[in-house]
Amino acid sequence: MDRAVKTRAGGFSLAELLICVSLISLVLLALFSVVTPILQAQIALQGRQRAQAEALIGLKSLSSELAQATEIDRPPAGGSRDALSGCSNYSTALGAPLDPSAPVRTFYFCVVDGSLYRLTGLSCPQPPPQCGVGPGWLLVANKLSHEAGQPAYFTRPARRNTVEVHYSVDFTNSSQAVDAAIAVEAAAGGNQ
Repeated sequence: MDRAVKTRAGGFSLAELLICVSLISLVLLALFSVVTPILQAQIALQGRQRAQAEALIGLKSLSSELAQATEIDRPPAGGSRDALSGCSNYSTALGAPLDPSAPVRTFYFCVVDGSLYRLTGLSCPQPPPQCGVGPGWLLVANKLSHEAGQPAYFTRPARRNTVEVHYSVDFTNSSQAVDAAIAVEAAAGGNQ
């Protein structure tokens, strides 16, 4: 009696395929659990770096305008405001440009809902427009808040020819802050 020996046809059984798929799934799950926090940290870091860069650009823009300023209208001496405005090449006392051959420039900076806006123009004095509304306003930085203990973003000491700029940069995770705050004191030139 010859018994026919059955040989297995080439391929995998259903049980072997299920075991293989389960192992691959476990490996992919472990890989994703390692990669996901790394990607989240990278995204958060990029957000912080972007906010810091915007804050630095805003600070440089403020410093540049204040260095050229001959008049500061807001905040008044001894006051604080969430807006800063002034002129270059203009004297309120004279009611005219200091140098008639050069243009008179006006600048406005203001903060609304944590966003720093900038507007420049070619006349002075001029009543300040509504912050961030209308043509010409440039969004300079986002995610700003008052520095702790400061009543406003811009302060002008009574007897000093300076404007102090106080703000902190906020992030979606409030436990992460950029060096607590960015504070500068920029000298304004001229007749304030």
